[in-house]
Amino acid sequence: MKWIKHRLEYSLKKWQSIYITYKILFIIAMLSFGLIIFSVFNPDLKNVDNLVAIRTIFSSIIGFLLENCSQNKTNCNEKVMFFRNLVVGIISITITIVIMVGYIYIVDIDNASMLLLKNILFSCIGFLISASKNCGK
Repeated sequence: MKWIKHRLEYSLKKWQSIYITYKILFIIAMLSFGLIIFSVFNPDLKNVDNLVAIRTIFSSIIGFLLENCSQNKTNCNEKVMFFRNLVVGIISITITIVIMVGYIYIVDIDNASMLLLKNILFSCIGFLISASKNCGK
């Protein structure tokens, strides 16, 4: 229990020290991510035009996080790198759970949101493998 409390305090300290632009991107990405997950399980949202914009926004933000990390050789202990690893890790775990639940509930395999989540998961896994190889933690 102490370990969890320590990690939460550490994460909160990191959150307070990152740039406002990353905070804004994180909030937008999480809101978009929530709607995309909801759309996976709601077939009525499949053909909503606004959902295309939401999927594109989410994909762009994740692409920025992944591309910006792999392009620059940064110190693994930097606050931005910690934040990116944390965000990508949380998103990867959540997408994995959504895909598993989607298979249990037999979600349409042509669901655009599900396809987007699968593709992003592949990118996130590649990023995490690279980050773990380079950083060791």
